[in-house]
Amino acid sequence: MIRRRSAPRTLVRSTLALLAATALALAAGPLPATAAPLAAPAAVADGEGASGAARAALARVEQLLAPGFSAQSGRATSRDVTMALRDLALQRSALRGADRARAAAFLARPTDPPGSSNPDSPFSYGNVPSERACNSEVCVHWVESGPNAPSLADPNGNGRPDWIDTTYSTVAAVHDQYVAAGYRSPKPDAGRGGSNATDVYVADLGPGLYGYCTSDERIRNSGPRDAWAYCVVDNDYAGFPTNTPTENLQVTVAHEFFHAVQFGYDIAEDLWFLEGTAAWVEDEMYDGVDDNLQYLRASPLREPTVPLDTFDSATGYHYGTWIFFRYLSERFPAAQGGLPTIVRDMIRRTDSRRGAPDQYSMQAVKSVLAARKQQLPRLYATFASANRRPFATYDEARANRYPVAPLAKRYRLGAGTTRRGSFRADHMTSATVRATPAPGLRNAAWKLRIGLQMAPSARGSAAVASLTLRDGTVRKLAIPIGPRGGGRKVVPFTAGQVKHVELTMVNAGTQYRCFVRGPSSCQGVSRNDDVLERFTLQVVGRAGS
Repeated sequence: MIRRRSAPRTLVRSTLALLAATALALAAGPLPATAAPLAAPAAVADGEGASGAARAALARVEQLLAPGFSAQSGRATSRDVTMALRDLALQRSALRGADRARAAAFLARPTDPPGSSNPDSPFSYGNVPSERACNSEVCVHWVESGPNAPSLADPNGNGRPDWIDTTYSTVAAVHDQYVAAGYRSPKPDAGRGGSNATDVYVADLGPGLYGYCTSDERIRNSGPRDAWAYCVVDNDYAGFPTNTPTENLQVTVAHEFFHAVQFGYDIAEDLWFLEGTAAWVEDEMYDGVDDNLQYLRASPLREPTVPLDTFDSATGYHYGTWIFFRYLSERFPAAQGGLPTIVRDMIRRTDSRRGAPDQYSMQAVKSVLAARKQQLPRLYATFASANRRPFATYDEARANRYPVAPLAKRYRLGAGTTRRGSFRADHMTSATVRATPAPGLRNAAWKLRIGLQMAPSARGSAAVASLTLRDGTVRKLAIPIGPRGGGRKVVPFTAGQVKHVELTMVNAGTQYRCFVRGPSSCQGVSRNDDVLERFTLQVVGRAGS
């Protein structure tokens, strides 16, 4: 059953763990580069708890934008600036005095004049007059002098720097394709940048920071959370470790402008979902750049025992979840405007405006799958099983050398052998074990009897048996899980025919205690973690014995 948010809602509730982390951060000064991520806030509650959470959000932004920090950090950390600023935008009304002024400076646009008592915004144009290249939907701003100025080279003689031409054409093309694909344009910003167009500012972001989008709108504590956005991109992308400057601009605009689109539906949506879909769309928009391959180092392909809806700024796992959306868009390839519709439909389900569905991330995933006659547990089992064979699953896996999901256990089983095992599974995770027939199992009557004792099917348990035959053929067999968690399957296990059998078990439970500043979907805590899952593998001499 799909659960909807109740209204009115106050989404941020401080936890003791967050307050403890906040106190340590504020006492110790800037957080180290390996600091654990802060819980994702959504809106602001009154009281000391909200104030502490807001100060934690401010400390996180100060950490990420401290001089030299992004140059020392990885790409994942640099990209976290967007969500850190998002959190600060949602929390800033709980700040007071100098803290509020500091937050306002971080959220200020480069064209905003610095206040007499406020520190400058990190990439402020100061008092330098700015230029604009605009249409009715997007507007690119730049300056022609000072540290934020791009190269003023103008080989085509159109009166605009060549880098600005490239930036403007990229932003306009990305916007137009998103709209053609059925997404709403970002929310108009009430003329903040000189018009209602979505504003993109060109500035010297320094090495390591590719770009960001945020909002300077006052976000309500409850009710609709659609917000306008503005973005900032680099003035040359020189000195970045991979790709050409134009390629880095392209994937940055694709990713960050997608956040501007998302914010127009619900700026407070779950971070894993916002970042996973934005990393997914990079490759949909600019397939030849392949910048998002780096995120597969921490992803369901490499770490199937990490919950899918995890936000972890230390590893960037939330970016690696793009592979789940790639799996869905390759399995359900229907498209509009050149982009698969399945992710668009999920984002539409998160729309927080009055009368809209206002579902949180995992609800939206389940709703859109249900509309395609799919149940999440079974689909997640096929996804987890397919990740054991990415080269046969994903169009670009072989060319781009996708990693292979690891096995949890391996067995070589002979006649009459029985092996029992178990593992603890958190929500939205999987584990795969492999059974290989011993060479002596030559008789065609040998079978492998699989017995399962998992959580009840209503809690998201699912399993798949994959038979890899000697000729390379793979047969996938779903194992039905009963209402009490039991499951059984008997499959061929003859050494001359079967190379090995893999059993993939998943905990696709999506029950949460929501809006408690937790690390999972709906800013909640899963009710399906640490589930004991047992299996039995038995070699038998005749079918069904």
